[in-house]
Amino acid sequence: MKKTVWLLAVLTLMVTIIPLQTMPALLPVDYSIGGEVRRWGSKYSYLILPMVTLLITLLWQFLVAHFERRAVGDDKEAQGAAANAKVLVSVGLVMNLFFCLLQAGLLWSAAWTAEHFGTAGGAQAGASIAQTAQKAMCVLTSVMLIVLGNILPKTRKNRNVGVRLPYSRYNDITWQKSNRFAGMMLVAAGALGIISTFFAPKGYGMFLLSIYIMAAIVISTVRAWQVYREEKAKERDRG
Repeated sequence: MKKTVWLLAVLTLMVTIIPLQTMPALLPVDYSIGGEVRRWGSKYSYLILPMVTLLITLLWQFLVAHFERRAVGDDKEAQGAAANAKVLVSVGLVMNLFFCLLQAGLLWSAAWTAEHFGTAGGAQAGASIAQTAQKAMCVLTSVMLIVLGNILPKTRKNRNVGVRLPYSRYNDITWQKSNRFAGMMLVAAGALGIISTFFAPKGYGMFLLSIYIMAAIVISTVRAWQVYREEKAKERDRG
């Protein structure tokens, strides 16, 4: 699966470089909520996401290697490192598949808009295409959150992956409860994001999804603190 992660990162770059050869020098690079083009820029600005994907994949490779080096032996720490390495591989696969599909959609939307922008009804049609691309991006992001929310509870206590607050890392119980709750919050944010994509006013799906994600982070942080306090209280009672 690690090779597949790298393959997706390279594919994201290739699905960008090849079409760019035949695209106009200027492409839409910024849209309003309604899908209208607000700014045009160099077509090579679309290389930013693939390059960032490659950098993230390189960092991902170092983290996976770090956990794999520690996953030697049968002790608790080694088993936790092995579990975290598997989680990271799954996360890398999900993230790079998301980046690849996102980049393909962005390029298709930009190319269509650029080709038809000056034609009769082209601007209106382009706005409709951009709105469709925004909805697709929102759904993709929401699905990714749901998948990551199901992966998150599988992490073991560590400093690199998962909800890594001082409260959540207090012991195994606080870690498990905090990450399980955060996973549920990500799933909820993703589900709400999908619903908002189809029922919210045009163009507001991604804005609402951002609010859901922020709410999930804040609520998960508060819950981690509560779990920590509960665990400390239990220790005092036992003492």
